[in-house]
Amino acid sequence: MLQLPIISRTPGQNFSFNQFASAPNSPDRNKQSTLKDYIKYRQRNLIDFVKSRLQSRQISPKNLFEVDLIRFAKKKNDSMPSPIIGEIKFLSTQKSIGDSIQIVDGQGMTDETLFDEIIDLENAINSNGGDKKMMGSQRQINHSIMKKEVTEDGQVKINQYTILQELGRGSFGKVKLAKDNNNRKYAMKICDRKKLKLKLLSSKLDAYSLLDKEIAIMKKVDHDNIVQLYEVIENPNNDKLYLVLEYMDGPQILSIKNKSIEIVWKLFRDFMLGLEYLHNFANIAHMDIKPENLLLNQEMKLKIADFGVSQIMDDDLVKTKIGTSAYQPPEVFTDEQVRGKPIDVWAAGLTLYQLVYNEHPFISLRQDQLKNNILTQSIKWRETSDLTDLLKRMLEKNPNDRITTQQVLEHPWVTKHGRFPLQNEHQGNFIVTESDIHNAITRLSFNMAIRTLNKLKQKLSQSRQRLKQRKALET
Repeated sequence: MLQLPIISRTPGQNFSFNQFASAPNSPDRNKQSTLKDYIKYRQRNLIDFVKSRLQSRQISPKNLFEVDLIRFAKKKNDSMPSPIIGEIKFLSTQKSIGDSIQIVDGQGMTDETLFDEIIDLENAINSNGGDKKMMGSQRQINHSIMKKEVTEDGQVKINQYTILQELGRGSFGKVKLAKDNNNRKYAMKICDRKKLKLKLLSSKLDAYSLLDKEIAIMKKVDHDNIVQLYEVIENPNNDKLYLVLEYMDGPQILSIKNKSIEIVWKLFRDFMLGLEYLHNFANIAHMDIKPENLLLNQEMKLKIADFGVSQIMDDDLVKTKIGTSAYQPPEVFTDEQVRGKPIDVWAAGLTLYQLVYNEHPFISLRQDQLKNNILTQSIKWRETSDLTDLLKRMLEKNPNDRITTQQVLEHPWVTKHGRFPLQNEHQGNFIVTESDIHNAITRLSFNMAIRTLNKLKQKLSQSRQRLKQRKALET
């Protein structure tokens, strides 16, 4: 059994999972038992911290929040062995995490540190005992509180990331180039939750409601041809949220000059590997496939980006039809229920068409004419070839007859008649659950609660002080 200096440590001090798994006599870090041992260690640590604070209290205040350790530790996986049960059961009825916050102040552990422990423990619980088919990415996505400063040369620094310049703006926020302390570059997507809540996408849907889904999806997906999410930074003092993403420093895909059919072939293979992974391994429809959302790095490797309107499919069906009109297939304009996979394939076909011919086959400046072109206009093909056959099958107006991503990977043009076979290395599949979506921005509710609590305590203290001063004046 792995031994760590638990007794000698300060309550609340932690070892990361990497430190835990690399310690002497540690079992294989990839074994499920190692993760379970780590969960027990973090639970024990949190219990010790709360116990030490409880013992130092002289007066027991009323509970402030209905979030207790047992519910917290058990809510993700009821079958998880938990040292909390039985050992510290009184916490479920008398003391809550929110209650213990009152004894944190001045005791050497800040609110933020406590919630770092809570978030880390929840991440471990989320990963506990899960079938790899259901788990998706095993990468650790950091959650942190924003600490803003201005460097000596006037640059804004968010935590360890120095903001360099703005890369662009979109309907869901702006993106800035940033570098960390090791000069590694990242794309930082800055979202304003208040503005997103005011941005209506339909009569029942605002842009903010899609943000937690986007984060949940990006946490789970893990593929060489999909842009990675590294960290989520929250600002407890306002409505800003920062997503630290992989920086793609290559050219825009449509701006590549003199691109040969071989370059298009290579880029399209990258593209379809990522899309097929989303469809058949993650059960996700991207719903906004277009050239602008296909990014390149300096090595000209293509990765799919922007999951702002992505959908988790239910029997291949999607709940909303939000997307870019110019890349929507005919059924979006005519059918009440639509399937997500054929929508993405159609948009991928239009993207391939643009890469080959440098034009959009249905484009029109008028929205009604664009819709009519998509519904009725036939493409006049310039040649007969394997490429033309693939485009025809991807741009089939009937979604039931449209080619699938798996069939695209096997198409003669993509494989050059079998000489260059293409398939994803992943096995099994996974799903992004409603629980994943609900907990995508878990920290927000905790921090806002603490912030609100501190403000109320401050106002209460001020009111009491004014009352004392008034009584003193009266006497």
